[in-house]
Amino acid sequence: MWRDWTTHKHKETKFLSEVLPLTPCPYPYLKIEGRGGRKVDKTLARLFSVLPSDYLSDMLGFLYAVVDGKVHLAEIEELRRNKMFWGEIDEVEETMKEKVASLEVFILAHALGKLETERGYSHQIVKKEYRVVLQKLAEDFRLTTEDTEDVFHLIILHETIIEKFFQEPSRSTYEYLVRHCQKYGRDADDFLDLLLAAVFLVAVIGTRSDAKVIFNFLLAERTHSPARGAARLQRQAEKKKKTEQARLRAAGLDGNDLMKLLDMKPGPEFGKMLAAVQAFARGEVEVPKIEPVIQKELLNRAQKFRQL
Repeated sequence: MWRDWTTHKHKETKFLSEVLPLTPCPYPYLKIEGRGGRKVDKTLARLFSVLPSDYLSDMLGFLYAVVDGKVHLAEIEELRRNKMFWGEIDEVEETMKEKVASLEVFILAHALGKLETERGYSHQIVKKEYRVVLQKLAEDFRLTTEDTEDVFHLIILHETIIEKFFQEPSRSTYEYLVRHCQKYGRDADDFLDLLLAAVFLVAVIGTRSDAKVIFNFLLAERTHSPARGAARLQRQAEKKKKTEQARLRAAGLDGNDLMKLLDMKPGPEFGKMLAAVQAFARGEVEVPKIEPVIQKELLNRAQKFRQL
């Protein structure tokens, strides 16, 4: 059974066209002077001059908006409609937050090959002059050697993903990606999450393409690797539980705080009351019938919980 809930509260959804474009991102790397050495600067300046206006700043601005919590992917109408993938969409958002530096470097370097060709441009990253640019960017963003290699492979693969998954959930392409990870010596779970985040930024935000490439990728994943989907569900359930427990503690609704408030001791009776109070805080049941003063305090704490 696939998860149909997400890990944060949702506001009213907006179409992507309402979310974008964001305020142009005042990003230092889009001003080349004094960056990376003369050859690196020259290459980046050429690249930034041939890309569409605001192409990079749109992706960077969206990434920062997600990291800052100003935008949630599952609050975008085009993504929220497909409830069967809510859990996976949340993981894309979490990956953006965890790997923001890697994705910054990917955004800045992924189109280097366009300086030579439009067709299959991503594979130009293997050339020495482009690897030098990628390495300099990685150093400036303090990426580890492993993260730098990840970005290299993101650049190599992202075009293939967009092309192959645009039309259908290509299982053969997904199998190719898994083999690529195995050959590369990288855990497929982690790397493919990062790849999906990178493809989302380029295909959905950068070029304003339809999000179906993301859904086709995820459908192929489910078809190919149901065990991975089950593991993803387990990870998400654990994260949700930990997040909720932290919110309950912060609102004074965990076991210790409620025992003090209700003047009760551990046992079956308290266990039932604890479950009832926490279910009320989640909005699942009515407030338990107890004395008015305590009931009022529970209402206040439940309100705090819902605002966290």
